[in-house]
Amino acid sequence: MIDLYVWDMDHTIIDNDCDVSWKKFLVEKKIAPESDFEEADQFYEDYRNQTLNLDEFLKFQCRDFKGRSVDEMAELCIEHFETYVKKTIYDKAKQTIQSQQAGGGRLILLTATNKRIAQPLALALGFDHVLAYDLEKEKNIFTGNIVGEYSGGQGKVHYLESYLKKFEGYEYTTSYYGDSSTDIPVMSIVDHPVAVNPVPALLEHAEQNGWETEKY
Repeated sequence: MIDLYVWDMDHTIIDNDCDVSWKKFLVEKKIAPESDFEEADQFYEDYRNQTLNLDEFLKFQCRDFKGRSVDEMAELCIEHFETYVKKTIYDKAKQTIQSQQAGGGRLILLTATNKRIAQPLALALGFDHVLAYDLEKEKNIFTGNIVGEYSGGQGKVHYLESYLKKFEGYEYTTSYYGDSSTDIPVMSIVDHPVAVNPVPALLEHAEQNGWETEKY
């Protein structure tokens, strides 16, 4: 039996929203203008209220990658992790992940944040795979466009179902840990959904469906 543990990132493993902190980091580095603070906060509120204009958000989130090299942005993503993200890792989340790894489980990070920003956390915690949308590049330079389907909401179902095809013919169980109501679609297709620090809408859904809840 293969145990697959699938984790959301923001407010599940970490007490942080990486799309917001990434923009704050870029402003501090003088790579992005200070006006991005207000835009980032508004996009975050729209996401929490499920009113996000996805096309506009992705353009906003990816525009600072445009024209920059893969190596340059990799270094910035690591610095962002060390500066903003590492200190916000929930102790209980880290302990749970380590226990799952010790038991031979496979750890998958499934996040609506782009893969480049999420990768340093995945490496630090020893995740086996990262499932997230990526950024297009030409000759090692980012174009500012995305590759693949957006990995939030219903997109998480697409990424997870595509990933699970490699386990056809094997016996496996799937668990998913998430905090948001936008995680409900993917939580509904796994064997063991766990609502971590759930927002009210997810908490209500979890209680109605007998899902496990955790407070980290």
